[in-house]
Amino acid sequence: MNWLPRFIDATFSDPLCPEGGSIQHPKPGHIISRDKEGRVASIYSDNTWDYKAYSRPSNPVRLNFESQLPERNERNCVLIDEIISEMKLIMFYFIYEPSHSGGKRQKLVTLSKYFSTLRGLSVIAHNDNKTLSELHESNFSFAKILSSCMTNPNSFRKGVEVIQFARLSIYIKESFDIELPRFLTDKNIERLDRSLDKNRSNYQQHQGKDSRTPLIPTRIYANLITQCSELVVDFLKVQDRIEELYKSYYSNPFYWASPLNASSIYQRWQRLYPQKKMGSLSEVKPHLVTPKQAIDSLELTGFFEKHPVKTKSTEHGWVAVERLLSATQDAARILIFVYTGMRHHECEILQPNCVDWIDIPSIGKLPLVMAHTSKMTNSNYSESKLPWATCEEVLPAIKAAEALRSIRQPNSTYLFFGDSNDDSIRNLIDSKVQREILFKVLSETNPEALRVTEEDIVELESFDAFRDWRNDKKLALKAGEYWHLSKHQFRRSTAVYSARSGKVSLPSLKFQFKHLSESMTMLYRENSSMAKNILRLADNQEGHLVISDYMNEIRLIEALEFDEQVVQAKSKLTGGGGSRLQQEKNIGTAQWLDGPEEIHKLMMDGTISYRRTGVGGCLSAKMCWNFNVDEVIPCVKGCKDAVLGGDDEGERLRRYKEGLKIELEYMDKDHPSAKLAQQEIEFIELKLISEDD
Repeated sequence: MNWLPRFIDATFSDPLCPEGGSIQHPKPGHIISRDKEGRVASIYSDNTWDYKAYSRPSNPVRLNFESQLPERNERNCVLIDEIISEMKLIMFYFIYEPSHSGGKRQKLVTLSKYFSTLRGLSVIAHNDNKTLSELHESNFSFAKILSSCMTNPNSFRKGVEVIQFARLSIYIKESFDIELPRFLTDKNIERLDRSLDKNRSNYQQHQGKDSRTPLIPTRIYANLITQCSELVVDFLKVQDRIEELYKSYYSNPFYWASPLNASSIYQRWQRLYPQKKMGSLSEVKPHLVTPKQAIDSLELTGFFEKHPVKTKSTEHGWVAVERLLSATQDAARILIFVYTGMRHHECEILQPNCVDWIDIPSIGKLPLVMAHTSKMTNSNYSESKLPWATCEEVLPAIKAAEALRSIRQPNSTYLFFGDSNDDSIRNLIDSKVQREILFKVLSETNPEALRVTEEDIVELESFDAFRDWRNDKKLALKAGEYWHLSKHQFRRSTAVYSARSGKVSLPSLKFQFKHLSESMTMLYRENSSMAKNILRLADNQEGHLVISDYMNEIRLIEALEFDEQVVQAKSKLTGGGGSRLQQEKNIGTAQWLDGPEEIHKLMMDGTISYRRTGVGGCLSAKMCWNFNVDEVIPCVKGCKDAVLGGDDEGERLRRYKEGLKIELEYMDKDHPSAKLAQQEIEFIELKLISEDD
């Protein structure tokens, strides 16, 4: 398809016609496009190139070179101008490079897709304080490109386009002696190409799907947990007095009343005593208990000073009290999301007394949240309750939810009751108004905690540079405004931060999240290496020391496991990594043979990395893109970092198999998840038989 100006009179020439196989270098006033009447619509120096007249009316194409970048300031103004200048040059040659498709112009839809990729590259460059020409010099920039190309199946195309741009710059230089920015080194082009091959099949299956649920920025996620916890704990301290306040208000029309609001008093009287006539206001005035008197008598002054109940018309509005209690209920539900990883529908149908305990030898009692799910059976919900492992931090949230139910809707079947009847469930943050009310209540003690900052946007761009975070209409992501929280964000954020913490194994996450197949957990866990480690967030030096001690302890545990499973192995080590370690053991010169203390030192400086897996160990220090939910198959089938063997008669494989059998007891036998587990068990049994032979 030629780039013909379909709406323009034929007397107007194409904006640029290469002659003799050469490409003319654009001048600032060079005409890029015209409108339907033939007037100039945009020139080369414009920061938006308008191709509306060349597009379908339903999908006008405009190339905006700056809206993906932050607002200019004294520090970044020059860099932004340089990046935009480079982007224009790249797009100019991408459009007019004469060897493409026999001299035909790129289709507008192709142009838009490639331009979207270029915008993502410009974001990475800006955030790393580099121009596009300097991008290939930074290994960290390449890590962001690679991470962004793997963030979802559709990002596969972005990787292809990055490689296309990189190769185009080489071709332009060699053919026309014109310098274009190099995004990647030759080595990194090959690395990206190999990585894309692994994602190609996923792209074919998910082509055209929307972008997935965004990760909550680390700072906002941490603040949200902190402020929800603070509100829940404050409420639990005064729950008995809040209950008394609530009962008094709904049983006495003169309680929490003001002489200035006679109509409200009359309406409440009519609800309680429809057959009786209320006396005049002067007659009932001695019986009035003002909001301030009610607060003082119940010693709730401190609570309501910290969590004010104000409306536009009054200092102490009852509507604001109800709003505060609803926000407390939402805060409790958010904490349950965070500390369990439950789906929204699973949390919705939680019932009172949902906490159980399990006693684990050498560890002690650990809490479980018991609930139903629709993901483990073919029926609507599982008949029996299933366990979600959690921690004691969730207990105050459940206690607060149970107390609120007792106060406001004691007959409700559900923990998170609605306001209309026993069968209703209260929606969580299902509207902008409700979200802003919740955030306003939570933010009383720290007004900026849940508002987006430029640093939050940069973090998201590092996680997925090819998503246009600043112009996403669904997110409405603007610095200074509240984060656009949605129900499913908690689940993905919990998965990613669990991965970054190093405390949760992939098989554990699979069982915890009740996934249907191995690909589901990787969907949540992917790109976790590009998210900040939430355990490293601390407000003071003491907090940093705690985290430092924690990380040191993790390395010490890993060193002891390495000593036990590798150095003291009872039989020959196998697998890609295990074979290398076995050779070093045979030679006897490895430093790590000197004992756990030496291993610990090597792990602290990054010389050795080791973590236990269900079937042995892993030497990789990076996130494993091939590591599916089911540990056995990727490790056993030739992974270069897998450490296998070293135990008598395949004991680890046997233990893993027994764990799968326990999982099967909780699953419907005809469900896909059960069939996958059964396949794993059969594979392990075959492997054990072959090892015995």
